[in-house]
Amino acid sequence: AMIYKMAQNGTLPGGLNHFKREYAALDVDGESAVFRHIEKLHKSEPEEPQDKVVYVMGWDPAARRDGSVISIWRADQMREVWIEYMLGVDMNAQYERVEFLWKKYHKPNGSVDATSFGGEMVMTELRKRDLPLKPVSFNNILKAQYIQTLALAMEREEPKFLNNPIARSEMEAFGYEVLPSGTLRYGAPQGQRDDTVSARMLAWMELATGGIQVF
Repeated sequence: AMIYKMAQNGTLPGGLNHFKREYAALDVDGESAVFRHIEKLHKSEPEEPQDKVVYVMGWDPAARRDGSVISIWRADQMREVWIEYMLGVDMNAQYERVEFLWKKYHKPNGSVDATSFGGEMVMTELRKRDLPLKPVSFNNILKAQYIQTLALAMEREEPKFLNNPIARSEMEAFGYEVLPSGTLRYGAPQGQRDDTVSARMLAWMELATGGIQVF
């Protein structure tokens, strides 16, 4: 009863859908407290880079103990074509992989989460490699803007996500809690990851506001 009350008032990360899934063992039909149409939109398949096609990317770097994720999208189709998971991989190997994929997919516009984990150090290394990814340092307000932009696009059924079970489960578990100030803090439930969500929202914002025209 106490946990259900927390789910109702927003203090349980993930909200009511997380309660239904984890505590009541109910099917929430591919939705989270934040995102809609999750199962329906996870239908894309991986694609090798195509000639004369514009791509965008988002990268959520991480220390060796955490998960690092790269999300690459085909701009003209609003479709995710590649996800790269690096769990327990040192930073030099992450830089090498980011550089390889950036070159492979025609040097796309992209953003990197520089909020924590040595954000300035990451950007310094990217500049050394001539990788012009934009740093994004999140606070609660900015992260909410990114999340809500992606959530609204999903309401409209615009993004086409790779049919990846890890990515799908992260988005289904993603939720929020209401802080004492009244603002929302978004994230995964305790003990779970949201690295895919971060990489995807960075890439999607490149599509939404990065000056790329989609016809």
